[in-house]
Amino acid sequence: MPEPKTLDLSAALKRMGGNVELLAQVIGFFLDDAPGLLGALKAARAAGHGPEVKRAAHSLKGLVVNFDAEIAAAAALKVESLSGLSDSKAVDAAIRDLEEKIARLMEALPAEIGKFQAASARSS
Repeated sequence: MPEPKTLDLSAALKRMGGNVELLAQVIGFFLDDAPGLLGALKAARAAGHGPEVKRAAHSLKGLVVNFDAEIAAAAALKVESLSGLSDSKAVDAAIRDLEEKIARLMEALPAEIGKFQAASARSS
């Protein structure tokens, strides 16, 4: 079984019809929205609002699948799945893991799209 991917912008680009600028825009939306969603998730967790935790985790999962970011998507799914549990240690650990995965993705995306933009500019 292949290892889960941190991200695969080649697959994302293919789904977007090869439109590098569209992919860059989607990445921009993610970079703008992810911190707020993580903040909302953590605030909901602190307030004990499981449904809001689940909703924010689901939204994050929906964003990261755009980039075939399987590792981050799995972390978001775990938070989503655990959001209704009373075992706070498990939920809190899953949220910390998700934060780490999102941070890595946010760090990697600008460099990765930069490679595609440079290649696209060379081929124009």
